[in-house]
Amino acid sequence: MTSDFRSELRAALAELRASHAAQGRAIKALEAALEGAVQGAIAGQPEATAPPSEHRRKHKPGRPPKIEGDPELRAFIAARVASLTFHQIADEVAAHFPPAALAKPQSGTGGKPTAITPDFPTFPDDPG
Repeated sequence: MTSDFRSELRAALAELRASHAAQGRAIKALEAALEGAVQGAIAGQPEATAPPSEHRRKHKPGRPPKIEGDPELRAFIAARVASLTFHQIADEVAAHFPPAALAKPQSGTGGKPTAITPDFPTFPDDPG
């Protein structure tokens, strides 16, 4: 090998190293710009108007049951669940709470409005 050839290889190697260093700096600059854009987009989101409900925190689909959202109604039903049937509880709820607190009639309730939702257990002694 001649010294000219070696010097050309050294020069080429030096250029590759400089190019590699420049690419590394460019990659870091692009990563920083991307991260800044992502963080800016996240920070630019509007604040929630209300805190998430327990129903949403649990990622449950649909609307939350009325019983869960009303502690007074929940206590009213809990006080009667051991001694009354589903329909008796529904009748008492309808008699003691305003119509706005009641859910729309559901199948199996005989058309009676009730705040009791489908996930509320029914019991074998319930006449129907």
